[in-house]
Amino acid sequence: PRSAAAGAAGLIKMVLALRHGMVPGMRCPGGVSELVDWQSSGIEVVTGPRPWTGGSSDGVRRAGVSAFGVSGTNAHVIIAEAPADAEPAEPAGNGVFGLAEARPLVLSARTPAALREAASDLAGHLTAHSDTPLPDVSWTLAMREPLEYRAALVVATADEAVAALRDVASGEPGERAVTVQARERDRVVFVFPGQGSQWRGMALELLDQVPAFAEAMAECDAAVSAVAGFSVLAVLRGEVDTPPWDRVDVIQPVLFAVMVSLARTWQACGVTPAAVIG
Repeated sequence: PRSAAAGAAGLIKMVLALRHGMVPGMRCPGGVSELVDWQSSGIEVVTGPRPWTGGSSDGVRRAGVSAFGVSGTNAHVIIAEAPADAEPAEPAGNGVFGLAEARPLVLSARTPAALREAASDLAGHLTAHSDTPLPDVSWTLAMREPLEYRAALVVATADEAVAALRDVASGEPGERAVTVQARERDRVVFVFPGQGSQWRGMALELLDQVPAFAEAMAECDAAVSAVAGFSVLAVLRGEVDTPPWDRVDVIQPVLFAVMVSLARTWQACGVTPAAVIG
């Protein structure tokens, strides 16, 4: 998890700094390093919050965020504040279906009959409450959890919405609506962390209590021992005369063996991943 989220906190921090116009201070309990020639480096370590005035030559404040995960994640992103005087762009055309103010309405249900009933109910509501803002209806529907049977409509007015909804309710969607059945549910993906996720005593209970895990570990142990010259199981159990597991060439094979064995364990329980990453 730490690898997958590396840099997320820093990104959020700098977005807030841009928003509030304040440079946050860095935590330097022992003071800045004396091994760096800061005066000639062109870099200043900000040790306390400071108003963020000005910016680059174009007046825009920018910030760089670097991410270094424990397993080797290395990324850098540059973010910039939005223009203070940004104006909405003029419409490039008349939008979808020639409607300048088209709005999507999405419905879903567990059965086709329930979907038709939902469309009929919404049509009745909009007929009885014609002053209901269509953007509010569109937003509310979009926030709901999608179910298996779905309908999507593109309309510009309440009258068009009622007509399209009644088409869906009749089982014959018109030109501004489409109905579909979701093809598949969300799939399971295994994400395994890298170096830094280990701890003393890791996997020992699984080794003693879960046969599928123990069998997979024994297979991995034999493969690693033949190449690396040490026993993964011995390292995990902390046996004497085993190499220290803070060595990269030791902990990486150990973590690999644990992750493979975890995957085998889940598969033995009937959980089959669509992919394994990490």
